[in-house]
Amino acid sequence: MEKRTHSRSKNKMFLCGIIALVAVIGFSGCDNPAGGGPGGGPATVNIFDLTGKITAPVRWVWPVTTFTETAQYTGTVVWQTGTGTSLKGTFAASTIYKAVVTLKTKTGYTFSGVAANSFTYTGATAVNAANSGIVTITFPATAAEPPGNADLTITFNQIADAAPVITEPIIRLTGTPKTVTLTVTNSGQYTSIAWRVDNQNTSETGSSFILDASNTAYNKVGVHYVSVEVVKSGVPYNKTVLFTVEK
Repeated sequence: MEKRTHSRSKNKMFLCGIIALVAVIGFSGCDNPAGGGPGGGPATVNIFDLTGKITAPVRWVWPVTTFTETAQYTGTVVWQTGTGTSLKGTFAASTIYKAVVTLKTKTGYTFSGVAANSFTYTGATAVNAANSGIVTITFPATAAEPPGNADLTITFNQIADAAPVITEPIIRLTGTPKTVTLTVTNSGQYTSIAWRVDNQNTSETGSSFILDASNTAYNKVGVHYVSVEVVKSGVPYNKTVLFTVEK
C-alpha cells in the first residue's frame, strides 16, 4: 500500500510540472510579438510629428503632393484653400492653405487608440478625429507680394554693370497689374538682344520687354519664365526670371 501511494504522488507531481511548463511556454510565445500590441494585436500608431513629411506652401510655387512615409504609415496629400475649395495652380501670395493628409497604416499598426488632435506640424495647426488617420493641417498665410514689382531691371553679373535686385513679377488676368516691363541695363554695350518666354522665341530685340496678361502665348495661370540673351564682344550672356500669372 505504501508503494502505490508513493507512485501515485510522483505521477501527480510530474503531471503538474508539465501543465505548468505548457502554461509558461504558451504565455511567452503569444505575448507582444514584434510590431504588435499586447496579446498579439496591432500596435497603436505613436509617430505623431508630421513636420517635414509634407512640404509647406510657398508663394508662387506648385504644391507638393508627396508624403514622406514613416515606419508605421504611408500617406497621400490633397491641397485646399483656407475656405476648403480644391487648389488649382500655384500657391498665391498672402493666402492660407490646408493640406488634407490621409494616412494608411503599415502591417502591425492601427489608428485605434489614437486620441483626437494627436498629430502635429511645427508652425501649423493639425487636427484629427480620435482613432483616425485623416489629418487636416492649416498653414499660415504665404508671403505677401514683394513691393515695386511693376518694373524690373535685369543685370548681367558677368558684365560690370550695376546690380539692382530682381524680384519675381506678377501679371494678372483680372485686376492689376496686367503688364510688367523688364529692362536690360546699359543696353548700348551689347551688339544684340533676344528675348524668349517659356523657351519660345519672341520678335522683341530691344532693351525692354513687356509681359502682357492678354498674350495667349503665356497667359495660362501658373509659373512661367522669361529669358534674355545679350552678346558683347562676340560672347553671349543669359539671364532667366520667373514670373507668375494669376487670376
